[in-house]
Amino acid sequence: MREFLIVYYSRSGKTAMAARMLAEMLGADIEEIREQRSFTGCVGWAKALICALKKEGARLVSTHSQAGDRTLILGMPVWAASVPPAVLEYLRTVQVSKPMYAFCTLDGSGSKGLFKKLRALAPNLSSNTLAIIKPAKDVERLRKTLLAWADAIRSSAGRGA
Repeated sequence: MREFLIVYYSRSGKTAMAARMLAEMLGADIEEIREQRSFTGCVGWAKALICALKKEGARLVSTHSQAGDRTLILGMPVWAASVPPAVLEYLRTVQVSKPMYAFCTLDGSGSKGLFKKLRALAPNLSSNTLAIIKPAKDVERLRKTLLAWADAIRSSAGRGA
């Protein structure tokens, strides 16, 4: 079992790309949150928006290990300035004893609202969060951003903060 566990949800693949890069940088275990419904394509985007606005629940089809003594890093896209239903459901099932870190991917705005809502659900969420705007647009910039954040996580996780 590795020191870090990255758990992510990705609708379009952008969050998955960032999560895999970060896992490689940290030497972390990685797990994908998958749910019963499909949200792919333009129709999926519209369905995702409706689900987020209605605060609908999710049925996970993925199973997840508990973070245990590992540091949890949670990745997700922003859905209408909210946490995706699949991530909300995951948070209901997991116990996290250490400070938790989170990143989100987005094309515009909404990360502040997402992190505020996430902090209400997970009081142990570190203030060291990361919003990645248009992650697929410049992969080299994404790599540099994630590398700096990985170093900051390593440093603060070592202090237990």
